[in-house]
Amino acid sequence: MAILCASIGSGLIIFRFGYPGAISIIILFLIPSSRVDLARAWAEGPLLLGLGLCAIAYQTRWFPVACGSAAAIKLTALGLWPLMILPGAIGKKNIYYWYASIPIALIVWSILNPVSLFSGGPLYLIPVVVHRIGSFINQSIHLEVNKVFGLYFPSRYGWPFILLGLIMITLQIHRYFPNLKSKF
Repeated sequence: MAILCASIGSGLIIFRFGYPGAISIIILFLIPSSRVDLARAWAEGPLLLGLGLCAIAYQTRWFPVACGSAAAIKLTALGLWPLMILPGAIGKKNIYYWYASIPIALIVWSILNPVSLFSGGPLYLIPVVVHRIGSFINQSIHLEVNKVFGLYFPSRYGWPFILLGLIMITLQIHRYFPNLKSKF
Protein backbone atom coordinates (compact mmCIF):
# COMPACT_ATOMS: atom_id res chain seq x y z
CA MET A 1 0.00 0.00 0.00
CA ALA A 2 2.87 2.37 0.79
CA ILE A 3 4.32 1.86 -2.69
CA LEU A 4 0.91 2.36 -4.29
CA CYS A 5 0.36 5.59 -2.33
CA ALA A 6 3.85 6.82 -3.22
CA SER A 7 3.23 6.02 -6.89
CA ILE A 8 -0.08 7.87 -7.00
CA GLY A 9 1.40 10.83 -5.10
CA SER A 10 4.34 10.95 -7.49
CA GLY A 11 1.98 10.90 -10.45
CA LEU A 12 -0.04 13.78 -8.99
CA ILE A 13 3.11 15.85 -8.48
CA ILE A 14 4.21 15.11 -12.04
CA PHE A 15 0.75 16.04 -13.31
CA ARG A 16 0.84 19.34 -11.42
CA PHE A 17 4.40 20.43 -12.26
CA GLY A 18 4.99 18.72 -15.61
CA TYR A 19 8.49 17.74 -16.58
CA PRO A 20 10.15 19.71 -13.73
CA GLY A 21 8.07 17.57 -11.35
CA ALA A 22 9.04 14.42 -13.24
CA ILE A 23 12.72 15.28 -13.01
CA SER A 24 12.33 16.01 -9.30
CA ILE A 25 10.59 12.69 -8.64
CA ILE A 26 13.17 10.77 -10.67
CA ILE A 27 16.04 12.37 -8.74
CA LEU A 28 14.23 11.69 -5.45
CA PHE A 29 13.87 8.01 -6.37
CA LEU A 30 17.53 7.83 -7.35
CA ILE A 31 18.44 8.55 -3.73
CA PRO A 32 18.70 5.08 -2.13
CA SER A 33 17.36 6.09 1.28
CA SER A 34 14.26 7.70 -0.29
CA ARG A 35 13.38 4.53 -2.18
CA VAL A 36 13.66 2.48 1.00
CA ASP A 37 11.75 4.99 3.12
CA LEU A 38 8.87 5.27 0.66
CA ALA A 39 8.60 1.51 0.18
CA ARG A 40 8.31 0.59 3.85
CA ALA A 41 5.02 0.34 5.69
CA TRP A 42 5.57 3.69 7.37
CA ALA A 43 3.60 6.88 6.79
CA GLU A 44 6.04 8.14 4.12
CA GLY A 45 4.29 6.58 1.10
CA PRO A 46 0.87 7.88 2.16
CA LEU A 47 2.48 11.25 2.99
CA LEU A 48 3.70 11.50 -0.61
CA LEU A 49 0.11 10.84 -1.68
CA GLY A 50 -1.05 13.64 0.64
CA LEU A 51 1.58 16.00 -0.75
CA GLY A 52 0.49 15.10 -4.27
CA LEU A 53 -3.12 15.88 -3.37
CA CYS A 54 -2.00 19.23 -1.95
CA ALA A 55 -0.05 19.97 -5.14
CA ILE A 56 -3.11 19.25 -7.29
CA ALA A 57 -5.48 21.18 -5.01
CA TYR A 58 -3.25 24.27 -4.65
CA GLN A 59 -4.98 27.41 -5.95
CA THR A 60 -8.40 25.77 -5.70
CA ARG A 61 -10.94 25.87 -2.93
CA TRP A 62 -10.06 22.22 -2.18
CA PHE A 63 -6.60 23.12 -0.89
CA PRO A 64 -7.66 23.32 2.81
CA VAL A 65 -9.31 19.90 2.49
CA ALA A 66 -6.13 18.46 0.97
CA CYS A 67 -3.99 20.07 3.70
CA GLY A 68 -6.22 18.64 6.44
CA SER A 69 -6.09 15.21 4.82
CA ALA A 70 -2.32 15.28 4.44
CA ALA A 71 -1.85 16.34 8.08
CA ALA A 72 -4.11 13.46 9.13
CA ILE A 73 -1.67 11.13 7.41
CA LYS A 74 1.44 12.60 9.01
CA LEU A 75 2.02 15.78 11.00
CA THR A 76 4.85 16.75 8.66
CA ALA A 77 2.17 18.07 6.31
CA LEU A 78 1.35 20.79 8.84
CA GLY A 79 4.20 22.62 7.15
CA LEU A 80 1.86 23.24 4.20
CA TRP A 81 -0.79 24.96 6.28
CA PRO A 82 0.87 28.42 6.22
CA LEU A 83 0.43 28.34 2.44
CA MET A 84 -3.32 28.73 2.99
CA ILE A 85 -2.83 32.35 4.04
CA LEU A 86 -1.11 33.27 0.76
CA PRO A 87 -3.24 35.22 -1.70
CA GLY A 88 -4.58 32.92 -4.39
CA ALA A 89 -3.69 29.71 -2.56
CA ILE A 90 -7.34 28.81 -2.25
CA GLY A 91 -8.42 29.97 -5.65
CA LYS A 92 -10.72 32.91 -6.09
CA LYS A 93 -10.32 35.90 -3.85
CA ASN A 94 -13.36 35.08 -1.74
CA ILE A 95 -12.44 36.63 1.59
CA TYR A 96 -14.89 34.48 3.56
CA TYR A 97 -13.42 31.26 2.23
CA TRP A 98 -9.94 32.61 2.94
CA TYR A 99 -10.91 33.14 6.60
CA ALA A 100 -12.46 29.69 6.71
CA SER A 101 -9.50 27.83 5.17
CA ILE A 102 -7.66 27.01 8.43
CA PRO A 103 -10.89 25.98 10.23
CA ILE A 104 -11.80 23.80 7.24
CA ALA A 105 -8.40 22.09 7.39
CA LEU A 106 -8.85 21.57 11.15
CA ILE A 107 -12.31 20.07 10.68
CA VAL A 108 -11.05 17.70 7.96
CA TRP A 109 -8.14 16.70 10.21
CA SER A 110 -10.58 16.06 13.07
CA ILE A 111 -12.93 13.96 10.94
CA LEU A 112 -10.02 11.82 9.69
CA ASN A 113 -8.71 11.33 13.25
CA PRO A 114 -11.64 9.70 15.06
CA VAL A 115 -10.01 10.07 18.49
CA SER A 116 -10.28 13.83 18.12
CA LEU A 117 -14.06 13.56 17.88
CA PHE A 118 -14.11 12.47 21.53
CA SER A 119 -11.15 14.57 22.70
CA GLY A 120 -11.88 18.17 21.83
CA GLY A 121 -12.28 18.08 18.07
CA PRO A 122 -9.83 20.36 16.27
CA LEU A 123 -8.27 21.38 19.60
CA TYR A 124 -6.96 17.82 19.91
CA LEU A 125 -4.28 18.82 17.40
CA ILE A 126 -2.52 20.80 20.15
CA PRO A 127 -1.78 17.82 22.46
CA VAL A 128 -0.90 15.69 19.44
CA VAL A 129 1.72 18.22 18.30
CA VAL A 130 3.01 18.69 21.87
CA HIS A 131 3.33 14.90 22.26
CA ARG A 132 5.18 14.62 18.94
CA ILE A 133 7.60 17.39 19.95
CA GLY A 134 8.18 15.61 23.28
CA SER A 135 8.83 12.32 21.48
CA PHE A 136 11.29 14.03 19.15
CA ILE A 137 13.16 15.56 22.10
CA ASN A 138 13.21 12.18 23.86
CA GLN A 139 14.55 10.46 20.75
CA SER A 140 17.19 13.15 20.32
CA ILE A 141 18.36 12.69 23.90
CA HIS A 142 18.30 8.91 24.21
CA LEU A 143 19.04 7.53 20.74
CA GLU A 144 22.60 7.47 19.47
CA VAL A 145 21.82 6.65 15.84
CA ASN A 146 20.53 8.85 13.00
CA LYS A 147 21.67 12.09 14.57
CA VAL A 148 22.31 15.32 12.71
CA PHE A 149 23.75 18.15 14.82
CA GLY A 150 22.72 16.23 17.93
CA LEU A 151 19.08 15.86 16.87
CA TYR A 152 17.36 12.63 15.90
CA PHE A 153 16.91 12.91 12.14
CA PRO A 154 16.49 9.62 10.24
CA SER A 155 16.46 9.67 6.46
CA ARG A 156 12.67 9.41 6.34
CA TYR A 157 12.46 12.89 7.89
CA GLY A 158 14.51 14.42 5.10
CA TRP A 159 12.90 13.34 1.84
CA PRO A 160 10.03 15.92 1.93
CA PHE A 161 12.61 18.71 2.20
CA ILE A 162 14.66 17.15 -0.58
CA LEU A 163 11.58 16.92 -2.79
CA LEU A 164 10.65 20.53 -2.07
CA GLY A 165 14.18 21.66 -2.93
CA LEU A 166 14.23 19.61 -6.12
CA ILE A 167 10.89 21.00 -7.27
CA MET A 168 12.00 24.56 -6.54
CA ILE A 169 15.29 24.07 -8.42
CA THR A 170 13.72 22.39 -11.45
CA LEU A 171 10.96 25.01 -11.64
CA GLN A 172 13.57 27.79 -11.59
CA ILE A 173 15.59 26.05 -14.30
CA HIS A 174 12.39 25.73 -16.35
CA ARG A 175 11.63 29.40 -15.73
CA TYR A 176 15.01 30.62 -16.95
CA PHE A 177 15.45 28.02 -19.69
CA PRO A 178 11.93 27.34 -21.03
CA ASN A 179 13.20 25.74 -24.24
CA LEU A 180 15.23 23.17 -22.33
CA LYS A 181 12.44 20.59 -22.41
CA SER A 182 12.63 20.42 -26.20
CA LYS A 183 16.21 19.14 -25.83
CA PHE A 184 15.03 15.95 -24.07
